[in-house]
Amino acid sequence: MREVSGATLPPMPSTLAELFAAAGVARTDVVRWRDPVGPPPSSSRVETGIYIVAFTDALDRVDGTLPKAPISRRELQTLLDRRPECRLDGAQPSAAQLQRRMAEFWFSDETVLYIGLAAKRSKRPTRGELANRVCEYYKTLIGAKSPHAGGFWLKALSCIKALYVHYAYCGDVDIAEGACIKWFADHVSPATRKTLRDSAHVMPFANLEYPPRTYKAHGITGARGPLPKSVLGSRGG
Repeated sequence: MREVSGATLPPMPSTLAELFAAAGVARTDVVRWRDPVGPPPSSSRVETGIYIVAFTDALDRVDGTLPKAPISRRELQTLLDRRPECRLDGAQPSAAQLQRRMAEFWFSDETVLYIGLAAKRSKRPTRGELANRVCEYYKTLIGAKSPHAGGFWLKALSCIKALYVHYAYCGDVDIAEGACIKWFADHVSPATRKTLRDSAHVMPFANLEYPPRTYKAHGITGARGPLPKSVLGSRGG
Protein backbone atom coordinates (compact mmCIF):
# COMPACT_ATOMS: atom_id res chain seq x y z
CA MET A 1 0.00 0.00 0.00
CA ARG A 2 1.13 3.58 -0.73
CA GLU A 3 0.68 6.36 1.81
CA VAL A 4 -0.05 10.02 0.94
CA SER A 5 -0.35 12.53 3.81
CA GLY A 6 -1.05 9.70 6.21
CA ALA A 7 -3.78 8.16 4.04
CA THR A 8 -3.35 4.60 2.78
CA LEU A 9 -4.06 4.22 -0.93
CA PRO A 10 -5.03 0.99 -2.69
CA PRO A 11 -2.41 -0.86 -4.78
CA MET A 12 -1.76 0.67 -8.18
CA PRO A 13 0.63 0.02 -11.10
CA SER A 14 4.34 0.36 -10.42
CA THR A 15 6.66 2.99 -11.84
CA LEU A 16 10.30 2.24 -12.58
CA ALA A 17 11.32 4.70 -9.88
CA GLU A 18 9.35 2.77 -7.28
CA LEU A 19 10.86 -0.56 -8.31
CA PHE A 20 14.45 0.69 -8.15
CA ALA A 21 13.70 2.41 -4.83
CA ALA A 22 12.31 -0.86 -3.45
CA ALA A 23 15.61 -2.49 -4.39
CA GLY A 24 17.56 0.32 -2.75
CA VAL A 25 19.42 1.21 -5.95
CA ALA A 26 19.48 4.12 -8.38
CA ARG A 27 18.88 3.56 -12.08
CA THR A 28 22.10 3.93 -14.04
CA ASP A 29 20.48 4.52 -17.43
CA VAL A 30 17.88 3.30 -19.94
CA VAL A 31 18.37 2.08 -23.53
CA ARG A 32 16.17 0.91 -26.36
CA TRP A 33 15.70 -2.83 -26.81
CA ARG A 34 18.76 -4.26 -28.61
CA ASP A 35 20.95 -1.26 -27.75
CA PRO A 36 23.97 -2.11 -25.60
CA VAL A 37 24.04 -1.37 -21.90
CA GLY A 38 26.57 1.32 -21.01
CA PRO A 39 29.48 0.91 -18.59
CA PRO A 40 29.11 1.38 -14.84
CA PRO A 41 29.67 4.85 -13.36
CA SER A 42 33.33 5.78 -13.03
CA SER A 43 32.89 5.86 -9.25
CA SER A 44 31.99 2.16 -9.17
CA ARG A 45 33.81 -0.98 -10.26
CA VAL A 46 30.75 -3.20 -9.76
CA GLU A 47 29.68 -4.77 -13.07
CA THR A 48 26.77 -6.86 -11.80
CA GLY A 49 23.26 -5.45 -11.58
CA ILE A 50 19.55 -5.64 -12.28
CA TYR A 51 17.54 -4.64 -15.33
CA ILE A 52 13.88 -4.03 -16.06
CA VAL A 53 12.19 -4.26 -19.46
CA ALA A 54 9.27 -1.88 -19.87
CA PHE A 55 7.07 -0.08 -22.38
CA THR A 56 8.37 3.30 -21.25
CA ASP A 57 11.66 5.12 -20.84
CA ALA A 58 10.15 7.22 -18.04
CA LEU A 59 11.08 6.64 -14.41
CA ASP A 60 8.01 8.14 -12.78
CA ARG A 61 5.14 7.41 -15.20
CA VAL A 62 3.27 4.25 -16.11
CA ASP A 63 3.33 4.82 -19.87
CA GLY A 64 2.64 2.64 -22.89
CA THR A 65 0.28 0.17 -21.27
CA LEU A 66 -1.88 -1.96 -23.56
CA PRO A 67 -5.35 -3.33 -22.72
CA LYS A 68 -4.71 -6.51 -24.72
CA ALA A 69 -1.55 -8.60 -24.90
CA PRO A 70 0.30 -7.95 -28.19
CA ILE A 71 1.29 -11.60 -28.52
CA SER A 72 2.29 -12.58 -32.05
CA ARG A 73 0.68 -15.80 -33.27
CA ARG A 74 3.35 -15.89 -35.97
CA GLU A 75 6.14 -15.95 -33.37
CA LEU A 76 4.34 -18.68 -31.46
CA GLN A 77 4.07 -20.75 -34.63
CA THR A 78 7.83 -20.34 -35.02
CA LEU A 79 8.20 -21.62 -31.47
CA LEU A 80 6.06 -24.67 -32.22
CA ASP A 81 7.95 -25.38 -35.43
CA ARG A 82 11.22 -25.33 -33.52
CA ARG A 83 9.88 -27.20 -30.51
CA PRO A 84 7.36 -29.85 -31.66
CA GLU A 85 7.59 -31.32 -28.16
CA CYS A 86 5.95 -28.20 -26.69
CA ARG A 87 2.82 -29.01 -24.70
CA LEU A 88 -0.02 -27.05 -23.12
CA ASP A 89 -1.59 -28.87 -20.18
CA GLY A 90 0.00 -32.04 -21.55
CA ALA A 91 -1.46 -31.78 -25.06
CA GLN A 92 0.05 -30.49 -28.30
CA PRO A 93 -1.21 -26.91 -28.73
CA SER A 94 -1.86 -24.66 -31.69
CA ALA A 95 -0.30 -21.20 -31.83
CA ALA A 96 -3.75 -19.74 -31.11
CA GLN A 97 -4.10 -21.84 -27.97
CA LEU A 98 -0.69 -20.74 -26.72
CA GLN A 99 -1.60 -17.16 -27.48
CA ARG A 100 -4.81 -17.37 -25.45
CA ARG A 101 -3.06 -18.99 -22.50
CA MET A 102 -0.24 -16.45 -22.35
CA ALA A 103 -2.76 -13.61 -22.62
CA GLU A 104 -4.27 -14.81 -19.34
CA PHE A 105 -1.12 -13.51 -17.60
CA TRP A 106 -1.21 -10.04 -19.13
CA PHE A 107 -1.24 -6.86 -17.01
CA SER A 108 -3.30 -4.30 -18.91
CA ASP A 109 -2.31 -1.41 -16.62
CA GLU A 110 1.39 -2.17 -16.00
CA THR A 111 4.34 -0.85 -17.98
CA VAL A 112 6.88 -3.36 -16.63
CA LEU A 113 7.26 -6.63 -18.53
CA TYR A 114 10.33 -8.33 -17.06
CA ILE A 115 12.76 -7.97 -14.15
CA GLY A 116 16.13 -9.70 -14.35
CA LEU A 117 19.56 -9.83 -12.77
CA ALA A 118 23.16 -10.30 -13.79
CA ALA A 119 25.14 -12.04 -11.08
CA LYS A 120 28.89 -12.31 -10.67
CA ARG A 121 30.50 -14.94 -12.91
CA SER A 122 33.65 -16.94 -12.21
CA LYS A 123 35.03 -15.71 -15.52
CA ARG A 124 33.99 -12.10 -15.89
CA PRO A 125 32.85 -11.16 -19.40
CA THR A 126 34.87 -8.46 -21.16
CA ARG A 127 31.96 -6.01 -21.02
CA GLY A 128 30.99 -7.01 -17.49
CA GLU A 129 28.17 -9.19 -16.20
CA LEU A 130 25.24 -6.79 -16.61
CA ALA A 131 26.01 -5.67 -20.15
CA ASN A 132 26.73 -9.27 -21.15
CA ARG A 133 23.53 -10.65 -19.63
CA VAL A 134 21.30 -8.13 -21.36
CA CYS A 135 23.05 -8.89 -24.66
CA GLU A 136 22.39 -12.59 -24.06
CA TYR A 137 18.72 -11.80 -23.59
CA TYR A 138 18.63 -9.90 -26.88
CA LYS A 139 20.16 -12.68 -28.93
CA THR A 140 18.37 -15.72 -27.47
CA LEU A 141 15.91 -16.98 -30.08
CA ILE A 142 12.41 -18.08 -29.19
CA GLY A 143 12.52 -21.83 -28.58
CA ALA A 144 16.20 -21.84 -27.56
CA LYS A 145 17.31 -22.93 -24.09
CA SER A 146 20.31 -20.63 -23.90
CA PRO A 147 22.01 -18.32 -23.30
CA HIS A 148 19.03 -16.55 -21.65
CA ALA A 149 15.66 -18.24 -22.05
CA GLY A 150 14.16 -17.45 -18.65
CA GLY A 151 12.04 -14.58 -19.95
CA PHE A 152 11.26 -16.02 -23.37
CA TRP A 153 7.61 -14.86 -23.34
CA LEU A 154 8.94 -11.41 -24.19
CA LYS A 155 10.09 -12.80 -27.55
CA ALA A 156 6.48 -13.55 -28.48
CA LEU A 157 5.45 -9.89 -28.33
CA SER A 158 4.86 -8.09 -31.62
CA CYS A 159 6.02 -4.81 -30.06
CA ILE A 160 9.38 -6.01 -28.75
CA LYS A 161 11.43 -3.55 -30.81
CA ALA A 162 9.68 -0.63 -29.12
CA LEU A 163 10.60 -1.68 -25.58
CA TYR A 164 13.12 -0.13 -23.20
CA VAL A 165 15.69 -1.65 -20.85
CA HIS A 166 16.29 0.19 -17.58
CA TYR A 167 19.33 -0.92 -15.63
CA ALA A 168 21.23 -0.34 -12.42
CA TYR A 169 24.71 -1.50 -11.50
CA CYS A 170 24.71 -2.91 -7.99
CA GLY A 171 25.82 -5.77 -5.76
CA ASP A 172 23.50 -8.17 -3.91
CA VAL A 173 21.58 -8.68 -7.14
CA ASP A 174 19.42 -11.53 -5.82
CA ILE A 175 18.12 -9.32 -3.03
CA ALA A 176 17.61 -6.38 -5.40
CA GLU A 177 15.73 -8.44 -7.99
CA GLY A 178 13.58 -10.03 -5.29
CA ALA A 179 12.68 -6.64 -3.83
CA CYS A 180 11.62 -5.39 -7.27
CA ILE A 181 9.44 -8.40 -7.99
CA LYS A 182 7.88 -8.29 -4.53
CA TRP A 183 7.03 -4.59 -4.93
CA PHE A 184 5.51 -5.29 -8.33
CA ALA A 185 3.40 -8.16 -6.98
CA ASP A 186 2.28 -6.27 -3.87
CA HIS A 187 1.11 -3.27 -5.92
CA VAL A 188 -0.81 -4.95 -8.73
CA SER A 189 -4.27 -3.41 -8.76
CA PRO A 190 -7.06 -5.63 -7.38
CA ALA A 191 -8.98 -5.41 -10.66
CA THR A 192 -5.99 -6.63 -12.67
CA ARG A 193 -5.14 -9.35 -10.17
CA LYS A 194 -8.62 -10.80 -10.67
CA THR A 195 -7.98 -11.19 -14.41
CA LEU A 196 -4.84 -13.29 -13.95
CA ARG A 197 -5.07 -17.03 -14.50
CA ASP A 198 -2.66 -17.54 -11.58
CA SER A 199 -3.18 -14.88 -8.95
CA ALA A 200 -1.07 -16.76 -6.40
CA HIS A 201 2.24 -16.44 -8.25
CA VAL A 202 2.25 -12.83 -9.38
CA MET A 203 5.27 -11.47 -11.26
CA PRO A 204 5.76 -9.40 -14.42
CA PHE A 205 4.45 -10.90 -17.67
CA ALA A 206 7.73 -12.40 -18.91
CA ASN A 207 8.97 -13.56 -15.49
CA LEU A 208 8.02 -17.22 -15.20
CA GLU A 209 9.84 -18.24 -12.01
CA TYR A 210 10.20 -16.52 -8.65
CA PRO A 211 11.43 -17.40 -6.09
CA PRO A 212 13.73 -20.05 -7.62
CA ARG A 213 11.80 -23.23 -8.46
CA THR A 214 8.48 -21.48 -7.87
CA TYR A 215 6.67 -21.19 -11.20
CA LYS A 216 3.62 -19.52 -12.70
CA ALA A 217 0.89 -22.08 -13.32
CA HIS A 218 0.86 -21.52 -17.08
CA GLY A 219 0.81 -25.17 -18.15
CA ILE A 220 3.38 -24.74 -20.95
CA THR A 221 6.21 -27.28 -21.11
CA GLY A 222 8.88 -28.24 -23.62
CA ALA A 223 9.14 -24.74 -25.04
CA ARG A 224 12.93 -24.48 -24.74
CA GLY A 225 15.73 -26.69 -25.99
CA PRO A 226 18.76 -26.94 -28.29
CA LEU A 227 18.39 -25.40 -31.74
CA PRO A 228 20.26 -26.45 -34.91
CA LYS A 229 23.13 -24.26 -36.12
CA SER A 230 21.09 -23.24 -39.16
CA VAL A 231 18.59 -21.58 -36.86
CA LEU A 232 21.13 -20.19 -34.41
CA GLY A 233 22.75 -18.30 -37.25
CA SER A 234 19.72 -16.00 -37.49
CA ARG A 235 19.17 -12.93 -35.33
CA GLY A 236 17.35 -12.86 -32.03
CA GLY A 237 14.29 -10.83 -31.09
